[in-house]
Amino acid sequence: MLSGGMDSSSIVPFAVKHNPHKKKVRAISWTFNRLKECDEREYIDKTVLMYDLKKIQFNADTLWPLRDKELYFLNPSTPQENGFREIKQKTYSLCSQNGSRLLFNGWYSDCYYAGYDYWLSDLLKDCKFKRFGSDIKWLIKENGLTELYTNQPFRKIFKFLRFLKLKENIYDQYDWLSEYSKSQLYESLISQEDYNYFPNPKRALNMLSTTGFFGASSEHFHLSNHSIELDCPYRDIRLTQFMLNIPSYQLFNKGTIKYIAKNAMRNLLPPEILKRNSPTLLTPLYNLGLNKREVEYIRTVLNSSDEWTRYVNKKEVYATISNTKGRGRIALAVWQCLSFIAWLKSVRDF
Repeated sequence: MLSGGMDSSSIVPFAVKHNPHKKKVRAISWTFNRLKECDEREYIDKTVLMYDLKKIQFNADTLWPLRDKELYFLNPSTPQENGFREIKQKTYSLCSQNGSRLLFNGWYSDCYYAGYDYWLSDLLKDCKFKRFGSDIKWLIKENGLTELYTNQPFRKIFKFLRFLKLKENIYDQYDWLSEYSKSQLYESLISQEDYNYFPNPKRALNMLSTTGFFGASSEHFHLSNHSIELDCPYRDIRLTQFMLNIPSYQLFNKGTIKYIAKNAMRNLLPPEILKRNSPTLLTPLYNLGLNKREVEYIRTVLNSSDEWTRYVNKKEVYATISNTKGRGRIALAVWQCLSFIAWLKSVRDF
């Protein structure tokens, strides 16, 4: 599965080198003609050309979430966790039709770069004062002196030096949750203290929590329907152990994210991909489905059950449905409510 970003592109050299049959490696990608802000062909095609891959592409302009509602009742074990099931199913179907039996992807790479905002603290910890001073100057140049204190990497210096005890008010940060969910979230945040013995607790939490493992295991259900095996190289234990212990300043360098990966992939990927700092998101496609095309269906489903209101603030959910642009995390929560209701119904009707 090839996109135009670092995550999946970095798998290509590995897949080509370790191809036992020495046949052309297939690269399957989705494209957009109308939703051009979602299209990554300018980057995908450069990787395809560089490694002489067999290109398989399909248009996804009409594959918005909930377009094929039957896809969301497939797995009896869990609610549908992925809002882009139409794209995934099309991908798996084309892989199978073209004779592919092993699918590589770049999932979970982003987990390795969580907590990069500790880079200034890690520079102090490792006594790299010259670079620390240089990076502070860069921060001031980018954000201005008056904005420096509100900058998260800078504030984490004070946390590291124990001059400032940073607290996050989960009741403000997660105002779209119900009171019950907030209480459960508070308990889960306390349990996260288990990760504090790692050099970077935030990165460790992202890499080792059950969320990533669940996402990978649940996807096997859908792949099995097409007789395809999933391989996630970024879940390799050796890579995980390495990334758990490197300092955060190797992840970020003056505006360059995924710094260590871009150094490692130099000359192995097209320079246009290595220079990218902003990801291409499928948010416009998500909003097309949930905030435009399927609004009436969503209202009908939500009105059919009140069980989801135990976990999510009902007022916030309905306000988001009326907002054509969606609103970050709460827009995702709407999807989760729909999945939860659909899953309950399918289990009870089984």
